[in-house]
Amino acid sequence: FSKDACKPCQTLKLYLSRKNVEYQEEPISKHAAELVKMGFMSAPVVNIDGQYMSGVNLSAVAEALNG
Repeated sequence: FSKDACKPCQTLKLYLSRKNVEYQEEPISKHAAELVKMGFMSAPVVNIDGQYMSGVNLSAVAEALNG
């Protein structure tokens, strides 16, 4: 989940692209209420096999992808 003009979102998308990871991008605005209920207050939010995480923690993303 991402939003326009979000530098962390752009960083995460670039990382995934460089790792040749296919992803589906969803506007965070369409899912804001659901994400807030889950405790997420900032973009990006990524879901990797049911594991949600927020922000740009590339080592955590890499670990989840290799998981």
